[in-house]
Amino acid sequence: MHFVVRVTQHPHPLPIAIAIVLLSLLSQKWLLAQEVRLQAIQFHNRPSFPDPLGVAGPLVGGHDSFLIVAGGANFAAPNDPQLWSLPKRYLQHVWIARCTTDSIQWLADEPTWRLDQPIAYSAVASFADGVICLGGEDSEGATSRAFMLRVSLMNGMIHLIQDDHAVPDLPQASTSGCAVIHDSYLYVLPGQVTKADGSSEPSGVLWRLPLAAIGQQHRDASSGNDTLWETMVPPAEFLPRTHAMLTVQAGKVYVLGGRRFEPQSDTSDPANLKFFRDVWSFDPSAYEGRKRTSHSNRTASQLAWRQESLSPVPMSAGTALPISDQRIAVLSYADGSRIAQALRQGVAMEDFDHPGFPLQSWIYDTKQKSWTAFDLPVNQVTTPAIRHGERMFLISGEIRPRVRTTRCWEIRESNGLSDRESGGVRPTVRD
Repeated sequence: MHFVVRVTQHPHPLPIAIAIVLLSLLSQKWLLAQEVRLQAIQFHNRPSFPDPLGVAGPLVGGHDSFLIVAGGANFAAPNDPQLWSLPKRYLQHVWIARCTTDSIQWLADEPTWRLDQPIAYSAVASFADGVICLGGEDSEGATSRAFMLRVSLMNGMIHLIQDDHAVPDLPQASTSGCAVIHDSYLYVLPGQVTKADGSSEPSGVLWRLPLAAIGQQHRDASSGNDTLWETMVPPAEFLPRTHAMLTVQAGKVYVLGGRRFEPQSDTSDPANLKFFRDVWSFDPSAYEGRKRTSHSNRTASQLAWRQESLSPVPMSAGTALPISDQRIAVLSYADGSRIAQALRQGVAMEDFDHPGFPLQSWIYDTKQKSWTAFDLPVNQVTTPAIRHGERMFLISGEIRPRVRTTRCWEIRESNGLSDRESGGVRPTVRD
């Protein structure tokens, strides 16, 4: 940043002194903004994820004093020159960590617990009764299956409980979606859904389920469970998408970014992949109010959505969590810039020297409608960050296409910095 002071031919010493003072104050303010950029979010190393290859798309949640990391997908040899021809492996392994006062402790070095079947890229949400897992995919494709994971201590032994009857299956098979719990509802942004004819497409709706319906011994989708799910239809400006981020802040459900292949385009060509910068909020109280004033459910839903400020860059396949009382931190994301770089170079993705995902991320102030930058130590996508009690965790995930990491982070918001000091940055439009 450069400051320019214009001085007349015969300067009076007082204006020069005032200018120097102003420069000093402006410099201090700029330095403070840089300090906030560096310290707004703190990442603390925690014991590495036990799977030596790491996983993408794991089912991550918290129950009681435990963290659960289940399933996910990886490739058998990330350093193999033939990496791009290796098949993706869908996993059944479940890893459990005990949360200690200032760290976590993985309870096994080898897989001890297993899911009934392999699964990855499910939408996941945690609450007091367990970890809710919704949809996802395996080698056969997407599923509508919904189940709950719990940790139980019996006779000094730790048991993993998988309950397929506690949660009604989704209305459609879906993968690469996300979920949150707000007030008395579970919300799901489906991602890629499978239609009745077997084809798939990005979803353009939000589903919700009353928490009271959980634990009612549902059997399967054929028993009419889909009638328990309610569909929130956004305005037409909200384009269907996958790999978006879903979170809750200040009483509203927020949808950030996402991506999709352009309709009717060749999905094998990465040039057809569109990344989104738009951010939307859904206000449940406004929706209920509109329904009470005789609007149809569809109209009430559309009126309850609002488009927020565009993000500074596109964001996809990442994760976002609420911090403080009005801000949302994007803790990982892909912006499509690496794909664009490979396309400019005329290099196929398997031959592109991928440098990793961007190391600058963002905080959105939902009241000021502004964005503030902060720095990431590493950008781990396709893994959900979770809030467990007062703590936030980001475990494993993807650091380059087909390459996972074992890094595990505990994330904290810095104390002692007010919203006024945080220096909100308005996003700049980028082509």
